[in-house]
Amino acid sequence: MRSPEEVAAGIDRIGGFKIEKMEYMKIVEYSDEKHEEWKKDPVSYGRARTNLVQAAIRPMVEVYLGVDLCDELFKRYENRVSTTREFLHITCFFGVVAFSAIRIE
Repeated sequence: MRSPEEVAAGIDRIGGFKIEKMEYMKIVEYSDEKHEEWKKDPVSYGRARTNLVQAAIRPMVEVYLGVDLCDELFKRYENRVSTTREFLHITCFFGVVAFSAIRIE
């Protein structure tokens, strides 16, 4: 996850844009209703949690481990999350940097 400062530095390096507004938002991983649903179906929770992690880091892991080992790693992660009840009691958050920028000449 990049901080707002890192995002701003990246945009500055690219050049040609002026950031008008930037905001960091912390978003809860799931609603209370979803949490109750996942308590009844931990396999579904494991799949959802694994999909979230894969969306964030799979490209980096795949380059390092290769496709086959990466697939195996995420299958094991899904199994671990699905069978470990403690994961259901950990509240996770998404950190999102939202910004608007205009093109400058």
